[in-house]
Amino acid sequence: MAEGVETEDQAASLRRYHCDELQGFLISRPLPAEQVPGFLHKCCSEPSSARSSYG
Repeated sequence: MAEGVETEDQAASLRRYHCDELQGFLISRPLPAEQVPGFLHKCCSEPSSARSSYG
């Protein structure tokens, strides 16, 4: 798990090291608690080809 990932370049470097779990501004800015369910629903219900490699 990598934290603090902010750019696609950082994510690409992590992929080269086979890191497939990350968090940071690249995925989402901090959200109010009431917005998290909607974010997760959108993120997890889209086909993987329609979203970035991590989000």
